[in-house]
Amino acid sequence: MGNAFLLMDSSWQLRERLGWLAWGVATLLLGVGLSGAAYLENVPQTLEQPDGTLVECFASGDEFYHWLHDADGFVIIRDPQSWEFVYADKVDGRLVPTPCRAGSCDPRTVGLQPNLRPDPAFVQARVARMAVPEPAGAPQAAPRFSTLTNLVIFVRFADQTEFPTSLATYEQIHNAPEGNSVYAYFKEASYGRTLVSSAFFPVSTGSAVVSYQDPNPRGYYLPKHPIFNSQGYEGDDQRVDREMTLIANAVAAIAPQVPPSLPIDTNSDGRVDLVTLIVRGSADSSGDILWPHRWVLQGKNASINGKAVYEFNFELETMVRQGVLSHEITHSLGAPDLYHYTDCSSKPSFNPVWKWDLMATTNYSIPVHTGAYVKQRYLGFIDDIPTIRTSGRYTLNPITSPTNNAYKIVSPYSDSEWFVLEYRHAVGTFESALPTSGLLVYRINPRALPAWDGNRCGPPDKVYIYRPGGSNESDGTPAKAPLAADHGRITINDYTDPPSYLTDGTFGGLSIFDVSEVGDTLSFSVAIAPCAVPGLFELSSPDNGATVASASSVTLSWAASTGASSYRVYVGTSAIPPLAGETPETTLTVPVTPGTTYYWRVVATNACGQVASPVSTTRSFTVDISNRHPLRQRIRQQPAS
Repeated sequence: MGNAFLLMDSSWQLRERLGWLAWGVATLLLGVGLSGAAYLENVPQTLEQPDGTLVECFASGDEFYHWLHDADGFVIIRDPQSWEFVYADKVDGRLVPTPCRAGSCDPRTVGLQPNLRPDPAFVQARVARMAVPEPAGAPQAAPRFSTLTNLVIFVRFADQTEFPTSLATYEQIHNAPEGNSVYAYFKEASYGRTLVSSAFFPVSTGSAVVSYQDPNPRGYYLPKHPIFNSQGYEGDDQRVDREMTLIANAVAAIAPQVPPSLPIDTNSDGRVDLVTLIVRGSADSSGDILWPHRWVLQGKNASINGKAVYEFNFELETMVRQGVLSHEITHSLGAPDLYHYTDCSSKPSFNPVWKWDLMATTNYSIPVHTGAYVKQRYLGFIDDIPTIRTSGRYTLNPITSPTNNAYKIVSPYSDSEWFVLEYRHAVGTFESALPTSGLLVYRINPRALPAWDGNRCGPPDKVYIYRPGGSNESDGTPAKAPLAADHGRITINDYTDPPSYLTDGTFGGLSIFDVSEVGDTLSFSVAIAPCAVPGLFELSSPDNGATVASASSVTLSWAASTGASSYRVYVGTSAIPPLAGETPETTLTVPVTPGTTYYWRVVATNACGQVASPVSTTRSFTVDISNRHPLRQRIRQQPAS
């Protein structure tokens, strides 16, 4: 199934007048199996109301479900009666139109909520109707292709002029040997193991694009409306038939031009390795055909030099970018998606991998690398990820290096889950699109939802990247996931934020500490036989609730904890006191103010950064007020005569 992308190139503007287009509450879905789509977020749109009023808004989503919305996330749909664009409400799991007209009504004033989505059940039914089988993937750690020829077919409709962009631009995007191109990306990401070259059809003898012109107008491939688009399709069957006919006709038109010497079936399975259609114009927010997707030819036959056309990518002119193309092709190489699908995930807005992998939420224009696990398990770009079995100091090259680029550590508390460590360095043509640099630590659980590969129907997820404040079902701060001394985060274990928890939330037993600064390489220490966890201990003085003599400082003391190398002391005037200092001793003198009540606790930690569990109790004490009336107190103390 699908291919999701987050649009990160804010300079790209897609402005589509949708005044005559039907906007469905939940769009028809292209299917599961090999079907896919490009996930876009906050793509600028211009809507035209029936009276000619223009409404500026945005489109987000993928082929399976996409929607219009304003800058604050309030969803906009087409009212089927008035044909106006209005704000949506949610009733009985569905999105329904309201009288609040987009462009002239503030949805907050009528009590509407932003970011509404239909219940997953309404998406699941549509996906199930269009399911197609997935072909067998490549064996583990074996490349599916050593080379891949991408046959690119330019297509325009009967009512469209020729492509205005020069052929050289498409050559640069696809085939440039250096810089940001699809060819250069796969050369770097695969360490030269898989090369992807694109050939363009119909053949052009000059600098301009030559395209196949379909006999039907663009509206033929959009939903029907009795007034605004009478030539459009009606229902799933007609929609699918029209798309399949379009694909078959385009292939038949260019097939005689493909040289027999061009390698189009490099894995010898009898099928053309990859066909990509670049269709004139922009994506259409209300249609199901004219949105980027990946699918298979059904009900029609098409072949090139005796090789059957089966799998294809469908791209729109305004969305041809290196990130989208590389993500789609990586699916063809065998990799699954690492983001959650709307139709089957209970947490579709939760990002288990986020922007750290091409197959999750990635940069629209600049493809980042996939993680080491995807490279090894699905793509065969890495032969093996070595396992760390002994404690010590280790060093990694960045993931862009063909050697020493990742380690595996098996959880001592699980027979199926393990951790992967890789160094992501945000430099270079492709990795510069990463949020930051550092040691990325993630958990692999191959048994999570065995019916689905990747993360599409999680949680639980097969791949989960640890991040501060996160959990197995909440994002936290994924932008700060990497460890590095530069970030002030050099430790991850069962007691840090984040802890190295397993899929069920229990301890994972990972112990990594003393992560170095970012550089050409990155080093870290590992405790495989974990340091002895500090033992329980008691606070000594002051007693809980005690009043201590007026002074400018108080000495806190506690019993020693077995296995502890230092103690973190938390002191403050709130019931959850802040950190006051860390010491290897069992006492610490802290400044105080007379007349004030303080709270304090102590956390024992070992050399691996592990702490005693549970930590100490929190005590309180009050500092006595200085003697403000000495004469009166002396009179009261004199004996009676």
